[in-house]
Amino acid sequence: MYLYSRKSFFNNDESVHLWAIKQVDSRSEHTHDFLELVYTISGTVIHKIDGQPYEATRNTLLFITPGQIHSLRSIGECEYVNILIKSDFIAEYAVDNDTFYNVFRFFMSNQEDKLSPDSQMVKFKGDAAYELKSIVNFMLSTKSNKLPGYTMILNGYTRVLLTKMFNILN
Repeated sequence: MYLYSRKSFFNNDESVHLWAIKQVDSRSEHTHDFLELVYTISGTVIHKIDGQPYEATRNTLLFITPGQIHSLRSIGECEYVNILIKSDFIAEYAVDNDTFYNVFRFFMSNQEDKLSPDSQMVKFKGDAAYELKSIVNFMLSTKSNKLPGYTMILNGYTRVLLTKMFNILN
């Protein structure tokens, strides 16, 4: 099993790193020291996280906490976006009581205290799905253009994305 380190993906000033993948894809079991969000744009991707299978389809957001063992394989062609987030960013994001409670339960508590395994995948529908797709597209565009201040913009979009995810889960 491979351990990915954030040093392999993040520049010094980045808290968020992302890219789009469009192909038939598979990744063997691995783990890492950062949070990973996987937004499925099209196709079907089967993720296995700590032995639990998840079938991600269009408008699905799946999150993988640091240290979880996971793998993936697509069924045919697929398109998804990987959003990697440093743990420090999560701590800074949790500034109010409600947000802190959600963040603590998902990312910082003991495995037994976390929500059920089916809560690691969120299916967005209707307006929420449209908003999610728009946010992810803005993030990809921001990352590729790398205009001055792009890291702050990515951080802002990531906060919105996490908040929308927590709102649906609650």
